[in-house]
Amino acid sequence: MSYETAAGMAIVGALLLAGTLSIREIIEAQEDYRVWFVFAAPVGFFIYVVASIAETNRAPFDLPEAESELVAGYMTEYSGFRWALYFLAEYTNMVVVASIATTLFLGGWLRPFAGSRAFDFLDYLPSVLMLGVAGYCFYRAPKQPVKIQQMVLAAVGASFILVAGILAAPLLAPAGSMLASAKPGLHGAFWFLLKVVLYLYLFMWLRFTFPRYRFDQLMRLGWQFLIPLSIVNVMGIALALVLHRQLGWSHWTAFPLTTILTLAVAGMLGSAGAKKDKEHAIVGEEA
Repeated sequence: MSYETAAGMAIVGALLLAGTLSIREIIEAQEDYRVWFVFAAPVGFFIYVVASIAETNRAPFDLPEAESELVAGYMTEYSGFRWALYFLAEYTNMVVVASIATTLFLGGWLRPFAGSRAFDFLDYLPSVLMLGVAGYCFYRAPKQPVKIQQMVLAAVGASFILVAGILAAPLLAPAGSMLASAKPGLHGAFWFLLKVVLYLYLFMWLRFTFPRYRFDQLMRLGWQFLIPLSIVNVMGIALALVLHRQLGWSHWTAFPLTTILTLAVAGMLGSAGAKKDKEHAIVGEEA
């Protein structure tokens, strides 16, 4: 419950920045700001990341479904198709929270620096990345020990070359042609999926890096740190919007200032929690 509340407050902060509930207009607002909301509200993005990991029961917050420790329940009693459905549901949930994060904080289908013509060369990056992956596939194919593996890897490389050609075609087509008009859709889908994949990689990276939290640590992080910080974050975003829209401050000044204030509160909350843990440890030693 605490992590749901924290995630909801982080989403509220992004909606305040956009001033709308429309998904399309939220992404367009990030284009108008010429900065993704992850940079305007980095604390809100951090809160959402932590809360999304906890709500999807991924390590280090996977206490309800700690696969390495379970001896009963559906995770051990089911197998085959039923077991696959449970896991597909979990990973579908991960894709959903990653898509929400991409839409609210990472610019959705926008490429980096979408509002600046000086970075238009990034339009060629999708094709270059696809060609790079294809080259790596062809490099690794002869090194596979089995013939069928070599063929599959070569087929994957050829598929990436085809995708690179599809992504490059709108850039090479004459301006105003039907093929050139397909560029926003094709490149937008690429950037959106790339951001979702990177967010999912963050899930796996954290899983392989951090040990599992104890239940009391999980509750303390949610109730005593994330929820107060999420409330302060929303207040800070509201203050930044007042400074920007009502008092005429530049958003390059208003948002960094309120972010620094929010980080100061985060430091105070963390210090208070560390002090309380130290006091509990002393009491435990005396007992």
